[in-house]
Amino acid sequence: MVADTNHHTNGEGPSGGPSVREPVGGIGHATCGVVGLGVAVVALAASYSLLIALVNVVPLLSTTALALFGVFVWLGLWFVFDLALREWRTRRRDGRRVDRPGDL
Repeated sequence: MVADTNHHTNGEGPSGGPSVREPVGGIGHATCGVVGLGVAVVALAASYSLLIALVNVVPLLSTTALALFGVFVWLGLWFVFDLALREWRTRRRDGRRVDRPGDL
Protein backbone atom coordinates (compact mmCIF):
# COMPACT_ATOMS: atom_id res chain seq x y z
CA MET A 1 0.00 0.00 0.00
CA VAL A 2 1.40 3.38 -0.98
CA ALA A 3 0.83 6.25 1.43
CA ASP A 4 -0.41 9.59 0.15
CA THR A 5 2.44 12.03 0.81
CA ASN A 6 0.60 15.03 -0.63
CA HIS A 7 -0.84 17.11 2.20
CA HIS A 8 -3.91 19.05 1.20
CA THR A 9 -4.92 21.75 3.66
CA ASN A 10 -8.28 22.49 2.05
CA GLY A 11 -9.85 19.18 3.18
CA GLU A 12 -9.70 17.59 -0.25
CA GLY A 13 -7.81 14.52 -1.32
CA PRO A 14 -5.51 14.24 -4.33
CA SER A 15 -8.43 13.90 -6.79
CA GLY A 16 -10.48 16.74 -5.30
CA GLY A 17 -12.60 14.31 -3.25
CA PRO A 18 -12.66 13.85 0.50
CA SER A 19 -9.32 13.83 2.27
CA VAL A 20 -7.49 10.55 2.75
CA ARG A 21 -6.96 9.55 6.36
CA GLU A 22 -3.39 10.07 7.46
CA PRO A 23 -1.66 6.86 8.55
CA VAL A 24 -0.76 6.56 12.21
CA GLY A 25 2.80 5.34 11.63
CA GLY A 26 4.85 2.76 13.49
CA ILE A 27 5.57 4.78 16.63
CA GLY A 28 1.98 5.96 16.95
CA HIS A 29 0.67 2.43 16.41
CA ALA A 30 3.03 0.99 19.03
CA THR A 31 2.18 3.78 21.47
CA CYS A 32 -1.52 3.04 21.07
CA GLY A 33 -0.78 -0.63 21.81
CA VAL A 34 1.17 0.18 24.97
CA VAL A 35 -1.47 2.64 26.21
CA GLY A 36 -4.21 0.11 25.39
CA LEU A 37 -2.35 -2.56 27.36
CA GLY A 38 -1.99 -0.26 30.36
CA VAL A 39 -5.67 0.68 30.33
CA ALA A 40 -6.66 -2.98 29.90
CA VAL A 41 -4.51 -4.07 32.87
CA VAL A 42 -6.02 -1.34 35.08
CA ALA A 43 -9.56 -2.19 33.95
CA LEU A 44 -9.05 -5.92 34.48
CA ALA A 45 -7.48 -5.35 37.90
CA ALA A 46 -10.38 -3.13 38.94
CA SER A 47 -12.97 -5.70 37.87
CA TYR A 48 -11.03 -8.86 38.85
CA SER A 49 -13.53 -10.21 41.39
CA LEU A 50 -16.40 -9.81 38.93
CA LEU A 51 -14.38 -11.52 36.18
CA ILE A 52 -13.52 -14.44 38.47
CA ALA A 53 -17.20 -14.88 39.34
CA LEU A 54 -18.10 -14.92 35.63
CA VAL A 55 -15.40 -17.32 34.44
CA ASN A 56 -16.00 -19.80 37.27
CA VAL A 57 -19.04 -20.96 35.32
CA VAL A 58 -16.62 -23.16 33.34
CA PRO A 59 -14.14 -24.32 36.02
CA LEU A 60 -11.80 -26.26 33.73
CA LEU A 61 -11.46 -23.36 31.30
CA SER A 62 -11.62 -20.43 33.74
CA THR A 63 -7.95 -19.44 33.35
CA THR A 64 -8.20 -19.69 29.56
CA ALA A 65 -11.39 -17.63 29.53
CA LEU A 66 -9.79 -15.00 31.76
CA ALA A 67 -6.70 -14.77 29.53
CA LEU A 68 -8.75 -14.60 26.32
CA PHE A 69 -10.98 -11.92 27.79
CA GLY A 70 -7.90 -9.88 28.74
CA VAL A 71 -6.42 -10.22 25.25
CA PHE A 72 -9.69 -9.20 23.58
CA VAL A 73 -10.05 -6.16 25.85
CA TRP A 74 -6.48 -5.13 25.07
CA LEU A 75 -6.88 -5.55 21.30
CA GLY A 76 -10.20 -3.70 21.35
CA LEU A 77 -8.70 -0.77 23.21
CA TRP A 78 -5.69 -0.75 20.89
CA PHE A 79 -8.00 -0.56 17.88
CA VAL A 80 -10.07 2.27 19.39
CA PHE A 81 -6.99 4.30 20.36
CA ASP A 82 -5.46 3.75 16.91
CA LEU A 83 -8.63 4.98 15.18
CA ALA A 84 -8.88 7.98 17.50
CA LEU A 85 -5.26 8.94 16.82
CA ARG A 86 -5.75 8.57 13.07
CA GLU A 87 -8.88 10.74 13.15
CA TRP A 88 -7.16 13.37 15.32
CA ARG A 89 -4.17 13.56 12.96
CA THR A 90 -6.42 13.81 9.90
CA ARG A 91 -8.49 16.60 11.40
CA ARG A 92 -5.35 18.43 12.54
CA ARG A 93 -3.76 18.11 9.11
CA ASP A 94 -6.90 19.39 7.40
CA GLY A 95 -6.98 22.45 9.65
CA ARG A 96 -10.21 21.58 11.43
CA ARG A 97 -10.55 22.43 15.10
CA VAL A 98 -10.44 19.48 17.48
CA ASP A 99 -10.19 21.20 20.85
CA ARG A 100 -13.88 20.77 21.73
CA PRO A 101 -15.38 17.29 22.39
CA GLY A 102 -18.39 18.06 20.18
CA ASP A 103 -16.13 18.60 17.16
CA LEU A 104 -15.07 14.95 16.95
